[in-house]
Amino acid sequence: MRVLKGLLGGGKIPLIALALLLPFLIAEVILRALGFPSYSKASLSHFVSIEPPGHFFQPHPTLGFTHVPGEQKLIAYGKYQWVQHHGSDALRVMPTTEGTKRDVWIFGCSFTHGYGVNDDETYPFHLQELLNDASVTNFGTDGYSTVQMLLQYQVARRERRPPALVIMGHIGEHSERDALLQSRRKILSLVTNSHFDRIPFARLGSGGDLLIQWTDMRYNSIPGASYSALINLVDGALLAYSHTETFAITEKVIEKFAEEVKEDGAEFIVAGLRYDAESMMGFCSRRGIKHVNAWIDSRDPKMVMASFDDHPSASGHREIAELVWKGIMAQSSSMDKASDSGADK
Repeated sequence: MRVLKGLLGGGKIPLIALALLLPFLIAEVILRALGFPSYSKASLSHFVSIEPPGHFFQPHPTLGFTHVPGEQKLIAYGKYQWVQHHGSDALRVMPTTEGTKRDVWIFGCSFTHGYGVNDDETYPFHLQELLNDASVTNFGTDGYSTVQMLLQYQVARRERRPPALVIMGHIGEHSERDALLQSRRKILSLVTNSHFDRIPFARLGSGGDLLIQWTDMRYNSIPGASYSALINLVDGALLAYSHTETFAITEKVIEKFAEEVKEDGAEFIVAGLRYDAESMMGFCSRRGIKHVNAWIDSRDPKMVMASFDDHPSASGHREIAELVWKGIMAQSSSMDKASDSGADK
C-alpha cells in the first residue's frame, strides 16, 4: 500500500479515484465478456447476421420502413437459421392462389411476419391452407407498431382489391411502439442504423383525439453510452421509467382501424398473439370489436424460438393459425363454412 501511495503521489484523491474506477472497469470487462455492447457497437447485426450482407429494412416515406425485397438467410444468436423471401412489395411471400373471390389481409409485427421461421411456417401461410377459398396476404413487418399497421392498411386499400376480412395481430409491446417511447426510439435507431428520416407515432390531442405524427430516428443517449457497455446498460435501465399514455393511444388506433375497415365493407378481427395482449382483448370486448385469443404457451420450449426469445417457433405458428382460424369460423360472416374443409388438412 505504501508503494502504491508513493506511485500516486501519496495523496488520498488518487486513491479514492482508483477505488471508484476499479469496480467500473471490472464491471465493464464482465459485461463485454458477456456480450453486452456499448451503444455505438450495438446493432441488429450484434444478434442477427444476414446473408447476403445488407440491410434488414429499407426506408419508406409513410410507413417509416419496410422489409427489403428478395431472399435473405438469417442466423440469430449464432444458432437459429431461417430463410425469408419478400416480393417487390416488400411483403413475405405467400402461396399462389387463383380464382379466389375473397381476400384476407393480416397485419402485424414479427409475430405475424414470421421472425425465426421459413416462409411456409408462418401462421398466415397456414391460414392460407385452412382458408382455402380465400387469398391471404401477410402484411406483417418486423418491429411494426399498430400505428404503422393502420397506415399500411390505408396505403394498401388504395392499391389492391378490397378485402373481405382484415386481421390485426397484437402483442402488448405495440403500445410502447405506438407512442414511440425513448426506449423504443433507442431500439429502432440501432436496428435501422439511424438512417431513416421518418417514423410514424401517435399522441392524444387535448380532446382525446388521435394525432399521427412523424419524426426521425435519432436517439440521444446519456454521456458515455457510446463508449461503455456499463453506461449503455444504465441508459437502457433509465428508459424503463419513461411513460406516456401508451395504452390509451393504442386503444384509439385500434378503434380507428376497426372503423375504417368497417367503412370499407370488410370485417375486422384483432388476434392476441402473446399473453400481454389480454388487456387489449378486454378493451375490444367492451367496445364490441371482434377478437380472438391466439397466444401460445411461451413456457413450452416447443412453441417458441428459444427460452430467451418468445417469438413463435414453427410449431407455435401452426397452433396460432389453428386458434385464429377457429376464431374466424366462430365470428366471421364473410368466411362461410365452406372453409371448414381446410381443417382436415
